[in-house]
Order: sequence, then C-alpha cells, then structure tokens
Amino acid sequence: MTLAVREQILVAVKARLATIAGVTVERNRNRPVQAFPALVLRDGGTAPGESVTGRQGWGLQLDVEGWVSAADGDAAGAALSELQARVVEAFAADQTLGGLAVDVTEGETQVDLDDGAGRAVTMGFSTLFTVQFWTRPFDPRTAAP
Repeated sequence: MTLAVREQILVAVKARLATIAGVTVERNRNRPVQAFPALVLRDGGTAPGESVTGRQGWGLQLDVEGWVSAADGDAAGAALSELQARVVEAFAADQTLGGLAVDVTEGETQVDLDDGAGRAVTMGFSTLFTVQFWTRPFDPRTAAP
C-alpha cells in the first residue's frame, strides 16, 4: 500500500537530516538524548491551506531538535549554532523534498541550556519548520501537481 503523502514527507525529511555527517538522527524519540551530537525529528500536525479544483494544499508542522555537549559554554554554544546551521542547509538543499513539497519554511528556534551539574555542558535547540504540499482532494496518498 502506498504511504500517505504526509508520511512520505516525514521519511524524506529524516533522510535529508541523515545527510548531516557525524550526527545521530531519530524520529519521535521520547527519552533524553545520550549520544551527541543528535537530531530528533518530531512529527507535527497538518493544517489545510488553499484549495483549488483538483488539489488541496496542506501545511505540515515539523519540529527538529538538536543536541550537543561540550566541555564549556563557549564550545557548546558554538557547536549548537553550527548544528542548527547544518539543519537549515539540509532543508535548503532540496526544499521540494524530492518533489513531494511545494516549499519548506523555517520558523522560530528556541534554545535550552543544561549545565549538567558539574558534567559537560549540554545544549539543545528546537526549530519549527512548515512543509507546504498538495494532495488530491480526499486522497491523502496521492500528491497533486
């Protein structure tokens, strides 16, 4: 059975993120990250967009979390900035995700700091992305041109 376009997009996004060398990529991880650097793709909801004859527009929300660890705050901050930049570059390399999407837009990024209580400094970011795509009306498995 053909995957829903939504799932095809999520698979394509994870594959895009996996092109970032030296980074572990997981989807919908529900435990704290233990190996660094790491990326976690979190599935989001979809919202209907423009509807025209023969096709329905959608916006799929994605959250990409990035995690790094370093000996001090300066190194952790630099590593976090670099990882977040590499995520944006991965999306920019193919904003159609192999022809599945119309566009990918970057949203807000939030940063979290965990001083580790004497251990290495761990930092994380969460960047929201929206993937715009089309399907045939009432047909979630067929992408529309």
